[in-house]
Amino acid sequence: MLAIRVGAQLRARPQLVLTPRMRQALRILEAPQLELAALLRQELQRNPMLEECEGEPAGEEGGDRLGAPEAEAVASSRGGWEDGAAPWRSARAQPDWREDLLRQYRLQTRDREAIAVAEFLLGCLDGRGYLALPVAEAARCLGRPRGEVERVRRALGRLDPPGIAARSLTECLAAQLAARGAARSLAARIVRTDLTALGRRRYGALARRLHVSVEEVEQAAAQIRTLWPDPAAGRAGSQAPPLVPDLVVEVVDGRREIWLSDAGLPGLRMRRWAAAAGNDADARGFLIHWRARTRWLLGSLAARRRTLRRVAEEILAVQAGFFERGVAGLQPLTYRHLAARLGLHESTIARAVRGKVIQTPRGAFRLRYFFAKGLTEDARPGCVPAAVAQRLRELIADEDQRAPLADAALARALRREGLRIARRTVAKYRARMRIPSAAYRRRIG
Repeated sequence: MLAIRVGAQLRARPQLVLTPRMRQALRILEAPQLELAALLRQELQRNPMLEECEGEPAGEEGGDRLGAPEAEAVASSRGGWEDGAAPWRSARAQPDWREDLLRQYRLQTRDREAIAVAEFLLGCLDGRGYLALPVAEAARCLGRPRGEVERVRRALGRLDPPGIAARSLTECLAAQLAARGAARSLAARIVRTDLTALGRRRYGALARRLHVSVEEVEQAAAQIRTLWPDPAAGRAGSQAPPLVPDLVVEVVDGRREIWLSDAGLPGLRMRRWAAAAGNDADARGFLIHWRARTRWLLGSLAARRRTLRRVAEEILAVQAGFFERGVAGLQPLTYRHLAARLGLHESTIARAVRGKVIQTPRGAFRLRYFFAKGLTEDARPGCVPAAVAQRLRELIADEDQRAPLADAALARALRREGLRIARRTVAKYRARMRIPSAAYRRRIG
């Protein structure tokens, strides 16, 4: 007879538990400049023991210096430049491109119902500027006739930039050609009839179908290439968020030096209250809690600065060739390699690199630009993704346009240079750089 026993057994197993303070420290380490500024502003609003100061924290009455020099350096987060003189400071933000289009439409009509329809349609555009729902559905939502909604949509397509509110690529390109006075041109005919053949560069077939010469088709294709398939992308006042550097590399007396930028960060210090808590246990507990929280915050900021500086200095040492020769000088580097050199955990390096930007004499780069995933210990210089991408651009730029290099041929060319890259990897790089395949790069005629 089988006996079944039920019991409980205790086992000791090591497990890492992150306290709220540890989570805050990790969040501060991985936060880029703009995100960190928002976090500190929130803490200023809720923490009664924290106050904002200008310049270095002075030992005047009402201020409280921290003992550690690193913490004092963080407490005043005014780095090498004042906010107004920061060289990367962006211009005043431009109005939203949808608001600009609505403003243009208001100049054309005073019909309030038409303006309301236009405002609704502009709100239904996707990031490229295309209408994201059918006109019939928009008419149903507005309770207006479909023809009226369609008239407003077409009017929006004639604004600047032309092609806004199009329902397809054909409509978008046709509207742009019409805005140039080329609505009856050969380019417009090709756009309306066969964009697929144009994309495949079948100029001969297009010429026979449209009863024109191959040279005329090539000229029309060149005209079409000047159009914008995404009319809202970078055209109608849209503005990418500025890259605010966390680190700055400058050449001083022939030597490269690293500065930690604190532009946009508030200067922080602990507040010293003149009134004592006395014998009030609740008041004492209140002060102890917020003073400990403030010291932990400033200590986390100091640790962030130390870690960022160490990571940046090591990157500067490993990637010295990049600052001298450009992309070709990039060396193989992974988070694991850098963690071993600095005696840190790989996850710490990943958090320190996340979203961080470094300003260099060669431009602004994200720190992850200097790393490559999946490299082996014997990886040679030049196999960093940025270097491989640059070499692929050069090979494609120098190819014969009548016999462009296929992905396999590009992979063989890289292997001859010592870079063992698979064909599918070449295809991945090419797609990431938005370079068409050899079949679409071939020039006919």
